[in-house]
Amino acid sequence: MLNLGMSEILIFSIIALIVLGPEKLPIALKTVAKWYVRIKKFVTNVQQDIEKEFKISELREQMQDEIKRIEALEQQMQEKFAAMERQQNEFLQQQLKQKAIRYDYLEGFYQVPFQASFDARVLSQSAQPIAINPVHTTLKVAV
Repeated sequence: MLNLGMSEILIFSIIALIVLGPEKLPIALKTVAKWYVRIKKFVTNVQQDIEKEFKISELREQMQDEIKRIEALEQQMQEKFAAMERQQNEFLQQQLKQKAIRYDYLEGFYQVPFQASFDARVLSQSAQPIAINPVHTTLKVAV
């Protein structure tokens, strides 16, 4: 705070002794010492507050840098997930095309004709049977 050497202190004490006298000098020294301690505490508190503010500003900057880094990582992950999803969709479309080609190719070989006849008697109030003609159709077997 104050850079006073021994010679400066000796000169101040001689001037104070001459000006104040031997009766008032001890009271003046106590008062000066109290004020010196108060000023020193005040300066120390101000320095600590300034250091805290600097630390807070540094922490804010670090936090902003980390947030930017996290956002960049999130963007990269989203791009990778989108690429994976595109690859998966392309693969599934290829698989579906292959299945459709196989189905179209094999469909002609597995058409099995069969004949089904239905004789259903539906009872009405008159209890007259109704005959249904036989139905001819082709059964397609899925592979």
